[in-house]
Amino acid sequence: SIAPTPSESFDQASSASDRSIHELLQQCNSTVDSLLGTAAPIPIEVEPDGQLNGYAMPGLGCYMRFDFWVKISSGGSYGHTCYVAKELADVTERFVFIAANSYGLIDDLGLKQIVLDDHPGDGNDENILRANFNYYPQLREQFLKETPAYIYERISLGNFLSLRLSQEFGIPYIVEYNGSEISMMRSFGGGAYLHEDFYLKVEEAIFKQATLISVVSEPIKDDLVRRGTDPGKILVNPNGCDPNVYFPISDNEKQSIRREQGFKARDCVIGFIGTFGGWHGMDVLAEALPDICSRVPNARFLLIGDGAYREVVENTIIKHKLKPNVRLAGRVPQDEGARLLGACDIFISPHSSHMVDSPFFGSPTKIFEYMSMGGAIVASDLEQIGIVLSPALRAEDLNASNFEAGDARAVLCVPGSANSF
Repeated sequence: SIAPTPSESFDQASSASDRSIHELLQQCNSTVDSLLGTAAPIPIEVEPDGQLNGYAMPGLGCYMRFDFWVKISSGGSYGHTCYVAKELADVTERFVFIAANSYGLIDDLGLKQIVLDDHPGDGNDENILRANFNYYPQLREQFLKETPAYIYERISLGNFLSLRLSQEFGIPYIVEYNGSEISMMRSFGGGAYLHEDFYLKVEEAIFKQATLISVVSEPIKDDLVRRGTDPGKILVNPNGCDPNVYFPISDNEKQSIRREQGFKARDCVIGFIGTFGGWHGMDVLAEALPDICSRVPNARFLLIGDGAYREVVENTIIKHKLKPNVRLAGRVPQDEGARLLGACDIFISPHSSHMVDSPFFGSPTKIFEYMSMGGAIVASDLEQIGIVLSPALRAEDLNASNFEAGDARAVLCVPGSANSF
């Protein structure tokens, strides 16, 4: 049986788009207050021996992602979403991926995908609120056809759809939380969200309802525990990569890709892949580029990706006439990014800073991709990055007369220091 929910009257009345932002916020607050008051984890039943047709999870598994303003086709977030969905599908009898935007890799992996209609627009505060009502009728219709055995959601700012459906249909709710988007906005977005208090209340209700919370780093777990979340239901599950996609290639293949990208056999190709975002250390890279290219004439950079801080690198290239030394590949499909990494001798991850209100809480997918490719790595000794890449050398170790690499996985540098990098 399907129990009525506090916001049912809102859905049966006029569309949310006809309401003022004030009325919309009031209704969202009322709904979340009610959901928070009744939030409680729903136990999940797993076949202990995995013998039900070879699956650990009987029934239908459902992956949800509703950040409609994030339209991506590659990158760490994209790859993480698609490959987590793949692994969930491998242990679930039937599986569906439901999202606000289409994910081509999900189709390539052979998973069933449902793409929602009626996007509210860009990712401003008002549209984030409206999405909770725009998408609800479509999702409820799907769940009435077949109620999932579990919901797995990569939660997005201000969205309480999965929380609501978990309570309404009595579905176990597995939450993936990759850190505070509020903190990210304060640190790198140049401002704050208008309805931060509401967004924090949504997260409180989600964490209370969640059967299990998967996080990518210890600092995120520490933050959740500080906010009152039961530590017993938090799983620290760092990022990773598929070694069937990221792996060392033959020298002939490497040289072929290098020629295609305009590199010569004698060049030392230094690679980066990722979003050119605030915490990726693109400012450090830009500052270090002229000195590296001056001291090592055959150094060539292959930078894969795009983002807000690309302009910082481009300005350095123009100012110091480094166009022959730097290849900006831009954003490419996920599989093409993996292929291009095969051209590189050295991989870099110059992440440079903590958040304004918390430690660096990331688990960069690129670190695991680099390790899987089998090349040399230079990275910042910043929280999980330094932990994963240890044992490691430090920059000063390279000057020792009796230098030996030993079992070091990388060279770690001081976060934010172009000189160390």
